[in-house]
Amino acid sequence: MKRIAGILIGIVLLSFSGFGQQGKQWITGFGNVIDFNSDTAYSYMQCDTFDNTLYIVGHSGICDSNGKLVFAYTGILPIKNCENIVENGIPDINNHFAQDAHGNGNLIQHSIILPKNSTLYYAIYNSASNEVFDSAANGADAYFDQLFFDIIDMSENGGQGKVIDKHHVMTLDGQMTINSMSAVKHANGRDWWLVKPHVHRHYFYTFLVTPEKV
Repeated sequence: MKRIAGILIGIVLLSFSGFGQQGKQWITGFGNVIDFNSDTAYSYMQCDTFDNTLYIVGHSGICDSNGKLVFAYTGILPIKNCENIVENGIPDINNHFAQDAHGNGNLIQHSIILPKNSTLYYAIYNSASNEVFDSAANGADAYFDQLFFDIIDMSENGGQGKVIDKHHVMTLDGQMTINSMSAVKHANGRDWWLVKPHVHRHYFYTFLVTPEKV
């Protein structure tokens, strides 16, 4: 019984974190890093001066081949470390959802990072049109109708990174859940399938992510 209770507690904690992590350093909760690079995992606080709430729910992170954290993504902002938002990472769109989130993609599995090549990354994130967001705020169904990606070059600025291309449209007319986005490696060992459930029906939106395009 105690073991079952422990497992359930672990599931709840991981669900609250809502991360989409790849690699050996995971950011959870209020900026806590769990490091799996040694035989015994240990944790430490990544943040003590930055807005730690950016890491609570819908963020994602990715590591390099050596297990070192490359950058994290809040679903709104790409962050290299606690004090540094990646250059050109602040959205420049008049979007009610992004404005209301205050930089935090505050829904579980709101974003995910996938590699494009050794230094370029896709940061993929959900959004809602102003019409859908305003309707939900007034009691209508809450769902995402938009999915975008940015391209981030982490070789820029001495390794601090730069968003070199952003707000690419993946879909503008979906009816997708407000959580539960995941990716699975393609059978070719290189590409990725991105999967996002429909908000009501029993089917999934799927996107093929390759080094050339989505």
